[in-house]
Amino acid sequence: WNLGEDKAKFLSKRGCRKRKKLQVKKKVSRKRRKLSDEKKSQSLEKSASQKPKRKLPNKKLSAKKKKSKMEKQGEKNSNKGNKEKKLVQRYLLPDELLFEKFLIERTGYRINPIKRDGNCLFRAVADQVFGDPREHAAIRNMCANHMEENPAFFYEFVKYLNPEFKQYISNLRRDGEWGGDPEITALSEILNSPIEVYQNSEIPRTVKTAINGNNTLRLFYKNNHYGSIRIDGLGQLFAFEGLEAGELEKQMKLIDDAHNFQVSFDSLPHHSAADDQQTALAIEQSKKIQESYDNYLKFYASRIILKVPNEQN
Repeated sequence: WNLGEDKAKFLSKRGCRKRKKLQVKKKVSRKRRKLSDEKKSQSLEKSASQKPKRKLPNKKLSAKKKKSKMEKQGEKNSNKGNKEKKLVQRYLLPDELLFEKFLIERTGYRINPIKRDGNCLFRAVADQVFGDPREHAAIRNMCANHMEENPAFFYEFVKYLNPEFKQYISNLRRDGEWGGDPEITALSEILNSPIEVYQNSEIPRTVKTAINGNNTLRLFYKNNHYGSIRIDGLGQLFAFEGLEAGELEKQMKLIDDAHNFQVSFDSLPHHSAADDQQTALAIEQSKKIQESYDNYLKFYASRIILKVPNEQN
């Protein structure tokens, strides 16, 4: 201590300084504790606030899952509808079904129906050769090329249809152009196969040349339309099992009645001109025909049996 100062006084002053220092330290530590407590509470609040945020995406995902299930169901329904539409595009009329029933009993052959789009002959031959009617364009091109290369022979077949042979061949190359006996003769030569055409009997009309082989192609022809006759039980088949007696005849009558539908002029709106009445009659008749065909296609589609190695059109 400094000389001249009292020892007791000096010690008392020193003790006061120590107390002050301790008090300052205690205050600082309390502040730190408060700050740390506040940080902890803030972190807890943040973590607590983040928990519901984590749940939100789960809710959204569940909603998406529900939506995707609904979408999948809608896709299944649409695919089913598309499938039904594809099936109905290939059908046999009631009188054609009656002939198939007769053919099954006599020979065991079945008719694989072909789409009615003008390519029926070439589709039917493609079904016989390739097992797939979709290859009709290749059959058509082969036929047109062969006839074009042998004009002297095939002109005699087609001159009554078109005296201009080149124009006839040009038309034949177009998609949807019908084919007939000249084309069947050409295809028999190209494929080196006799072609049997079944119409109204179990005994077919046979088209063949001197160089034909043993691989026979079988076609069905009725109502200006060709189908493919299969002996292997493959194709889009019609289930005759459970068919009631007279059911096909009833379907025929409904279609015939629609074609022969007549409307009394008394039931039509009164017009001065006779052509207006004829127009109204034609419109009414076309509605009846369309309705009868729609009902028949639903009936036919309900009895289709598919026995094909792959989807066919």
